[in-house]
Amino acid sequence: MRISKLTQKNLRLILKMLHEEVRNKNDFFKSGSRKIVAEKMSLINFTINNDAYCFLIQLFIDNPNYQTEDIIVPKINEYVITTKRLATIDVREFWESEVSSYLKNENDLKEMQEVYDIIDWWDGEKVDSDEYNEDTIETEIYEINKL
Repeated sequence: MRISKLTQKNLRLILKMLHEEVRNKNDFFKSGSRKIVAEKMSLINFTINNDAYCFLIQLFIDNPNYQTEDIIVPKINEYVITTKRLATIDVREFWESEVSSYLKNENDLKEMQEVYDIIDWWDGEKVDSDEYNEDTIETEIYEINKL
């Protein structure tokens, strides 16, 4: 990332610009803040993507006394994010059951099963399944662990 290679002097100027627009780190997460920061950074020919925005947030957090102390340059951290997903998934399953019957015709046996439930499907063996119509209801961050 180009922004991380800037000199202490240039990072100090960026911090000054950030402090004019942002009071505390929570302001970075408010609606519209990213656009304002991006507009300011575009004045000095920097395009803000997610990585650059994260860099600026951490730069701001790590350097509360940027005017008098050396600038702490943020380093890349590695994380594993576990996301919990709630979904509805339609499943088509095929179950086989062995049935003994005096009926000779399959259609008669089928009608008998449909009317009188002579056997429960779960007493058989699942031989195939097919998932379809998957719909995500909700997602949320479940856990974040630093590597």
